[in-house]
Amino acid sequence: MFTKLFFRTSVILCLFFVLSGCSRRLVDFTVISSKNVPITEKGTEFKKATTRVKGVDSKLSILFFPGIPDMKEAIDDAIEKYPGAVALTDGVVYNKSWSCLLFGKNKYVVEGTPLYPELGNGGDHYDQKPNPTSPSTVVSQPVVTPQPALPSVNVMRVTHTVEDSETLISIASAYKVSVLDIMKWNNLSSNTVYKGMKLIVFIKE
Repeated sequence: MFTKLFFRTSVILCLFFVLSGCSRRLVDFTVISSKNVPITEKGTEFKKATTRVKGVDSKLSILFFPGIPDMKEAIDDAIEKYPGAVALTDGVVYNKSWSCLLFGKNKYVVEGTPLYPELGNGGDHYDQKPNPTSPSTVVSQPVVTPQPALPSVNVMRVTHTVEDSETLISIASAYKVSVLDIMKWNNLSSNTVYKGMKLIVFIKE
């Protein structure tokens, strides 16, 4: 009698705690980006990194409230793991999930090879594996006065001081110019900026 009761209890507990999971390959992509960078702009060449990166965005599910991950966050996470990268190439997007009776987790996983702009001839690039133990990678760039080829219309030169939480994308959007323009005007090899950094921006008068 005791043996049967113990066996039944064990089976019920196993069924209660058993996990069910699945993994789906959603899409294979040639190039993907969540950054506001004109990848097809003429005059700019891009280079593949020699390492692959992976980004993840996951959300917990509780009872009848499913967690819905954000694919853009997973793409951002992957791109930002490689300094200077603006896109991923030759990659894949997965949807992975697991659940038990009460809890679960859904997540998007994005894997690919980083793609970064190759500016200038013979310049230094970030064709190296980033340090995975570092919580964030800040790349300091020397401020060099460039000699850009200006358009034929009247333009005004502005010196912008980077504030806390600003990014190159938000700065370009504020001045209505492209990220690649700012990178060229300031001889930057990375789209990473830091607080207090001086940037030269040319805007139409």
